[in-house]
This record gives sequence, structure tokens and C-alpha cells, in this order.
Amino acid sequence: MKNHSRYTVVPPTIINFVNDDHNNTDSFVIEYSIHKCPNLLKSDMKNIFPKMKQHFDKYQLYIIPTFQPVSCSLFVFDEKSEKEKDEKLKRFLRFSEKLKRFIEQQTNSKDLMWCDYTDPVTGYPVLSERGGMLYSDVDGCEFLLKSYTFILQPFLPPVLLRS
Repeated sequence: MKNHSRYTVVPPTIINFVNDDHNNTDSFVIEYSIHKCPNLLKSDMKNIFPKMKQHFDKYQLYIIPTFQPVSCSLFVFDEKSEKEKDEKLKRFLRFSEKLKRFIEQQTNSKDLMWCDYTDPVTGYPVLSERGGMLYSDVDGCEFLLKSYTFILQPFLPPVLLRS
């Protein structure tokens, strides 16, 4: 990809994610990129994650949008698309939890690293207390990736990190 945003740390990268936790072996393709959180989005993050807002000005916040390929339209409400949405959600949650554990292992103090991700169905944080605002994964991805052509159809929201 040529036109990286000035916030891009790692451009869109496709990996084959293997989840081998507790007899749950699963392999799937996921695309991610890593971006410094722009000040414009940082104000939203303070409303979405109110318990962390005092840290967002002191530490660098990163956003990791993720995407998965789909075989049917996610805008249709039929059995096939609902099953696929559920499958993609479960995979996103497994990926996010494994990423969170990896990040926490990189430091001796959990105060130095924080990680959360938003539920794509509700827009609320999965691990933190809810704030007064929902995260719009479409708006966030459009802002961060506006110069990219998507390789995979967008589906799931980003993981949020502070380092």
C-alpha cells in the first residue's frame, strides 16, 4: 500500500491467525493495521473509555482496526449471514483476547499497558466500564484508512491500546 496515513505505524497486514487455546484449535485469516490515535479521535475515546481518559493525554494511544473476509452480505438478515456474523464475532473476540494477553506479557506492570476492544454489535467496550458514547468502527476505520482500498470486506471494530 502506498498512501499510508501519517498516523499509520503498521500498514494493513494479512495474517493467518491460529488460535490453539484449550482444545479450541481454529485458524482464520484476519487483516490488521496499527495507527497512532489522532487527537480528533482521542476526544471520542475519552467518552467511550471514561476510566482511562486521564491517561490518553499522557501516553500514546494506538488503534488496531481488524477485518475478516466474508462469503455473504452482512447487511442481509438471513440464516446464512447471521451464522457468519456470529462466527466472525467469535473469531474477533478470540483474536482480541490473545492480543491483549500478548501485550500484557510485554511489561511487568499492567499500569504501563492497557488494552480494550469494542463489541461490534453494541459499540461498547468489552473489558472496561461503558462511557457515554459508542465507538463507530465504520467512522473510525474511514478516518484512519481513508486512503486504502480494502483487501478484505470490513467487519469488526478495532482493538485499542495504550503504551
